[in-house]
Amino acid sequence: MRTAWATSLLVAVAGCTFNPDLSRYPACGPNGECPFGSLCLAEALRCVPACGDDCRPGDGGADAGTDAGTDAGTGDAGTDAGEDAGGEVLSLPAAALQPAIETRPYSHTFTPSGGDGGYHFSIDGGVPGFVLDVGGTLSTAAAPAPGTFTFAVTVQDDGVPRQQVTTGFSLEVWPLLRVASHAPLVEGRQGQPYSEQLSATGGQPPYSWSVDGGQPPAGLSLSAAGLLLGTPGSAGSPVSFGVTVTDAASPPQQASRQVSVEVKILDTLLAIATRGAADGRVGTAYSQPLRSYGGTQPYSWSIVSGSPPPGVTLTDTGTLGRLAGTPTATGTFNFTVRCADTLTSQTQALSITIY
Repeated sequence: MRTAWATSLLVAVAGCTFNPDLSRYPACGPNGECPFGSLCLAEALRCVPACGDDCRPGDGGADAGTDAGTDAGTGDAGTDAGEDAGGEVLSLPAAALQPAIETRPYSHTFTPSGGDGGYHFSIDGGVPGFVLDVGGTLSTAAAPAPGTFTFAVTVQDDGVPRQQVTTGFSLEVWPLLRVASHAPLVEGRQGQPYSEQLSATGGQPPYSWSVDGGQPPAGLSLSAAGLLLGTPGSAGSPVSFGVTVTDAASPPQQASRQVSVEVKILDTLLAIATRGAADGRVGTAYSQPLRSYGGTQPYSWSIVSGSPPPGVTLTDTGTLGRLAGTPTATGTFNFTVRCADTLTSQTQALSITIY
């Protein structure tokens, strides 16, 4: 069947308006045979391209059979074959890990790059209580005591042959931030200057303090440094309020606790104003003042039963007693202190928890 292009060419020849030179095209076979992609123009007995006007300029069908042959063995089949088969080089970047916080859950998933197929992980060394699953997630339900832990993670891919790489990591476990002071705080006396430093343990100092629910007794205010300061205006029942401490870590930790202060009328009788002792941490300096009102100074402070935490001792200045030192063991320690003047004495049971 003639194409429209062949038909228009025939009309042009029949009208004698145009006499194209078709000698560049091959002759038709005895039975009108032509190569693939061309057809026999019977009037000229030449095989002309079947593409007609869609042929590429200058192509003329002359290279119809040559392109396939010249391109068939070329291209980038050979250059890509090795990269595709073996994949990229497997790597596990030594990225910094987000610190964990003691007693808190933790999870981190290692992310390799390159290689071929799935990844399989294993660990050499590690962090107590942490588990690395085969999928590369390092996790724990409760991080251990603070410290810095080093370990190596090995990852292997599914390629043939398999690639394997080992990278070293370091994980820091931070101490949990806690409000160390707790109810009741030292008593106040109506019309008398009051000062009590709130304390915290763990986290990353310096700390920032705020009132979080309720208010201190009238005349007292809490500074950002944790100093409860002022002059109580009136006596009454214990006043409870919340305090929150924020540390300097990034992201920061926060801890909250309810505390209370009782304000009493000043009298002449000896009374121990310190009603509780703050908590502490092993290896961290501890200091808790012991205060009294009334009586006749100098005072004499002593421990009459039980023992404070190992590493903490009671000192006597004649005005204040002070529990101070560096705790060496965890636990809760119960004991009783005595304050005496020249006429009488008072005792107070105290308890200190060391983390």
